[in-house]
Amino acid sequence: MNKNKMTILAVCAAVVVCVSVLTSFYMSSVGSRPAPIVLPSPPETAASAPDDSSDSSGGGEIPDRLVLTRKNVRGAVAALSRPSEYSAEISVRLSYASGSSESVRKVKLRSGYQHTFAASGLGAGRHIISGGGKSFRWEDGDTHFYVGQSGGVDHDDELWIPTYEDVADIRESEITDVGYVDKNGYACVFLAAEEASGRMKKFWVSIDFGLLVASEILDQEGAQIYSMSLLSLSLELPPDSDFMLPGSVSVFSAGE
Repeated sequence: MNKNKMTILAVCAAVVVCVSVLTSFYMSSVGSRPAPIVLPSPPETAASAPDDSSDSSGGGEIPDRLVLTRKNVRGAVAALSRPSEYSAEISVRLSYASGSSESVRKVKLRSGYQHTFAASGLGAGRHIISGGGKSFRWEDGDTHFYVGQSGGVDHDDELWIPTYEDVADIRESEITDVGYVDKNGYACVFLAAEEASGRMKKFWVSIDFGLLVASEILDQEGAQIYSMSLLSLSLELPPDSDFMLPGSVSVFSAGE
């Protein structure tokens, strides 16, 4: 083998060694390199009801929350946490062509039992306690009470008290507006829906405690025919006296 061939072989060998060393270093550096950092997407801005001072939907936008849509608003309301015990006072107003009437409902919830009292300016107030599959009814001044199985008639409906469950029953196709608003000092989810008849229903559900803060029904001409408003709310445990039947009978023992 001549001298030139030996020189060429030596150079080739050196090149192979260098490539091997560089490849080994590159693979080693790649293996120890940290995974690339993926920055999170910026939070979406929350939807809000129209900023119309004449609109009864209120106005205060609440940022940094789930963007509400007609498709997800009912699920968002259903997912809100709710207290298992509370006392509330609710105002209910009915409007007619000849005038209007207003009354107060008192609602107490404890241990799965709900006591609803409907005050009336026309006569004795009505009491309804439901729980354990039973319903207890009487009026102020009664010494006896009626008890029966809780049937298909919801006493919230009977006493004109809508609840957050009514929002879940609304058809998606009827929903016309959703958003976050402030209503009577409460941060709320707002929903408006138009029935096939042309009547408009509006609901405000508290974000903090999941209960209905206000509700309205407007007729086909836009006149208010019904309104409900939460007057007060206490999250303290209602006392035993709120669940006593006529004759000083505890509803908890009567329901057994």
